[in-house]
Amino acid sequence: MKTITFTIIFFFILIYAQKDSSINTAIGNETIKLDTISTYSSSSSHSASNLDTLNQKGKESDNSYIDLIIKYFTLLGSVLGIFAFLQNVLSPRFISNKEKWKELTNHINEIDLTNICLGIESGNYIDNENLYRIDTLIDFIDNNHEIIQFKSLFKNKYKKQFLELKKTYIRLRDIVQVPLWDINGSRWMPNKKEYFITGHSRENDMKYRNDLAKVYDIAKEMEIIFKNIGKLANKDLIDILLFK
Repeated sequence: MKTITFTIIFFFILIYAQKDSSINTAIGNETIKLDTISTYSSSSSHSASNLDTLNQKGKESDNSYIDLIIKYFTLLGSVLGIFAFLQNVLSPRFISNKEKWKELTNHINEIDLTNICLGIESGNYIDNENLYRIDTLIDFIDNNHEIIQFKSLFKNKYKKQFLELKKTYIRLRDIVQVPLWDINGSRWMPNKKEYFITGHSRENDMKYRNDLAKVYDIAKEMEIIFKNIGKLANKDLIDILLFK
C-alpha cells in the first residue's frame, strides 16, 4: 500500500511539474513576442491579437495537462491491474511457504543456531539439544520431507539452500565427534586429552585453537544459511517485484 501511495504522489508531482513548465514556456515565448511587436508597433489591434494567441496557448496547455493525467492514470491502472492479477495467482504460494516455515521452526529455529555460536564463543561447548534439532532438520532434508518442500517462482532456491546447510553441518560434525569432542553431561565439548595426548606443545595447542575457530565459523555459516531460508519463506509478491 505504501508503494502504491508513493507512486500516485510521484505521478501528481510529475504532472504538476510538466504543467507548470509548459505554461511558463508558453507565457515566456509570448512575452518575448509581445515585446518584439511593441518595439515596431504600438497599435491596439496587434496587442489584442497577441493576447488572443496567449489565451489560445493557455487552453492548449490545459488540454495537454488533461491528456497527461489520462495517460498517467491509464498506466497506473494497468500496473495495479497486473499486480492484482499476480497477487491472486501467486498469493497461495506465498501463504503456503509461510505456513511451512512456521511449522519447521517448531522443530528448529534461528535461536538454536545462534545458541550454538554463542556456546562455542563463550564456553567452547555445544548443547546436545541443539545438535539434536539440527539432526532432525538433516533427516527432513535426506527424506525430502513435505515440511521443507517450499515453492519457488523461478528455480528451487530452497533445495539449494537446504543442501548447502547439510554440507556445512557435515563439515561441523567432522570435528564435533568422538574422539576430538565428547559429551560432557548435556554438552559436547573438546576432548583436551585427545588434543594433548602427546603433551602440551605448540603444535597441539594450535590444532586445538584452530579446530575451535573452524567450528565457530562453520556454525556461523549454518546460522546465516538458515536465516536466508527464513527470509525466502516469508517473502511477499511486493518483495519479489522490488528485488528484496
